[in-house]
Amino acid sequence: MNIVMANNNLALRGGAERVMHDETAWLRAHGHLVTLFGRVEPGSLAEIPYRELMPPLPDYSNGSVGARLRLARDVVYNRDTGSRFRAFLHAVQPDIVHFHNIYAGLTTVVVDECERANVPCVITLHDYKLVCPSYLMLRNGKPCSLCLGGKFYYCALTRCHKSSFPVSAISTVESYFNRQNGKYLKAARLIAPSRFLLSQMVAGGIPNSKLCCIPNGIDVSGIDPPRRDGGYCLYFGRLSEEKGLKTLLSAMSNAPIPLRVAGEGPATGRLKQFAAEQGLTNVRFEGHKSGQELIELLRGAAFVIVPSECYENASMSVLEAMAHGKPIVASRIGGLPEQVENGVTGLLFEPGNIKQLSDAITAMASDADSRRALGYAARQRAESRFSLDHHCRTLQQIYEEVTGYAKAGNAMRAADMIS
Repeated sequence: MNIVMANNNLALRGGAERVMHDETAWLRAHGHLVTLFGRVEPGSLAEIPYRELMPPLPDYSNGSVGARLRLARDVVYNRDTGSRFRAFLHAVQPDIVHFHNIYAGLTTVVVDECERANVPCVITLHDYKLVCPSYLMLRNGKPCSLCLGGKFYYCALTRCHKSSFPVSAISTVESYFNRQNGKYLKAARLIAPSRFLLSQMVAGGIPNSKLCCIPNGIDVSGIDPPRRDGGYCLYFGRLSEEKGLKTLLSAMSNAPIPLRVAGEGPATGRLKQFAAEQGLTNVRFEGHKSGQELIELLRGAAFVIVPSECYENASMSVLEAMAHGKPIVASRIGGLPEQVENGVTGLLFEPGNIKQLSDAITAMASDADSRRALGYAARQRAESRFSLDHHCRTLQQIYEEVTGYAKAGNAMRAADMIS
């Protein structure tokens, strides 16, 4: 099958790009032709096919009013990207296009180009953008559902996107434009990585018939879980308020095990200051870690903590921990309970509940035998339910179903024209 994978950015920046590149590698290894489309940074990915047709990253250096207005327009619907993608589709002639994150970047102009070229497409929903202009369902660091049902004006009224009225207003306009013109519904399937996200889409007015749930997957084949650990618990990821890190630090005041925090983010300074004020000598901030450094840190962890206080969708951090045979202490919110089975692969606690988290940390740290059993079950669950192979085979079935429908539709239209 000839497949196009498209995302706002082709460089590995976060979970969406990780999922796309993992899917691409599996599909290529199983005989499919996969071509990438997305924005590229100057001087990067020089070997990528059709690079000359790729849209550039936006230039924010020009602060004139006209430049800002053009940027705002392009965030909603980027016609230059549309013309580039039209030429790209003509050159590649794909059977199907799989979009990942396209809002505020490629924009839904690329979905329109698929429709114009009669190429079916599917979209993976990595967050809540279709029902929430700010995409996180978050306001003032807490879960928010004000915009569900198309009430996108709340985003502008509350300035919930980056605490900025202009940014929130543009996001509001973008959401109304796409909803009222049915842009995302032109996709043959909208793929939700968690049942929780799917439920929020339905609650927000997205037809259930368009949705399907395919949990994210991880390649466990090259990961050999360590038999011993380094005697510390680990948080790794973005350091921001909604990740529940202040709750985690508060729970560490009497913890029987040290904590290592790997990552950077807007809350880094405040969290370090809070830890210092609380006298938390058992907490070490490791800074940004990636690649082999992060793998070694994860392999040495006794267990991993995911204390989020926002609606996590399908955490790749949880899957990485499971693949390495690590039990997880996670908050009972969003899609996390679908990944972590309480008492089987880890322990769940109510988000923001310091005592419950503290008790879970103590229980996990104090019973090495139980910890090993939970970790073993986590690895088994990663292999059976969250393997990349299972994920991609399900995805392949969706492709075959969608392209089958498209071919049947073409045949019917051709018959109508002949008659």
